[in-house]
Amino acid sequence: MTTTIRLAIAGAAILPLAIGLQVPEPRHETRREFRSWVPAAIEFYVVERLPALPKYRVKSFRETNANSPEMAGRFNGLAAQELPCGEYNYVLTPDGPTPGPLGSFDLYGRLLLCGSFPYWVTLQAPVGYVGDGAYFPISGRVAPMPAADSDPVWIRFQHVVDAAQIFQMKLGADGTFWIPTQPLTGNVLVMVCHGQDVLFHEVVHFSASVPDHPLEIRLPKTPPR
Repeated sequence: MTTTIRLAIAGAAILPLAIGLQVPEPRHETRREFRSWVPAAIEFYVVERLPALPKYRVKSFRETNANSPEMAGRFNGLAAQELPCGEYNYVLTPDGPTPGPLGSFDLYGRLLLCGSFPYWVTLQAPVGYVGDGAYFPISGRVAPMPAADSDPVWIRFQHVVDAAQIFQMKLGADGTFWIPTQPLTGNVLVMVCHGQDVLFHEVVHFSASVPDHPLEIRLPKTPPR
C-alpha cells in the first residue's frame, strides 16, 4: 500500500516601519541553515485489520535525494525525534512472519517534514494479498429520495483511518447503488449528499467490504447539522 502525504507550513514576516529606522538587510537562509534549527518529529499509527498480524516497525526512512543516509535506526518503535526537515520515503513492515507473499503487508509512502511540530501519520494495514481483477462490491439503497433538481444525490464511503480509501457514486433514480471496491475493512464514514448538502451520515464497520448491517439507509426529515 502506498501513501503520499505533503505537509508544509507558511509564515509571514512583519517588517518594522518608522522614520529614521534602519531595517537590516534580510538574511537569506540556506537549506543547510534552515534544516539545522528546525528539527521535526514524527509518529506513525498503523491500524491492523488482522488480529494475528505482528506489530509494525520502520524498515526504511530516508530522504528522497540520492545517497541519503538511512534513518530507520533513529526510530523508537514508530516514533522519531529531531529529524532534519526534508522529503522522505518510508517503508513500514510487520515485525514478524505474515501470511501470503513476502512484502504483501508492507506499507510504502512519501511525506514532507517541514516544521517543529510533531507529525501524526495514520496508516491502514492491508488485509493481505489480493489477486489482479478482484473486487468486493458494496450495495444498498437510500430512501426516500429527494425531489429531482439540478444537483445530484450521491453517496460516499470514507475509511476513518486510511484516507486513500474513498469510494463514491451518484445514486440511481430509485436510490440504489452498487460500488465495486477493494477489500474494505474497518470503520467507515458513510455520507449521503444532495449537491454539497449532507443529508445523512453514520459510521459503519466493514469486514472485507461486508457491512455490519444492511445498507438500507433512511434519510431523516431534518438533515444533520
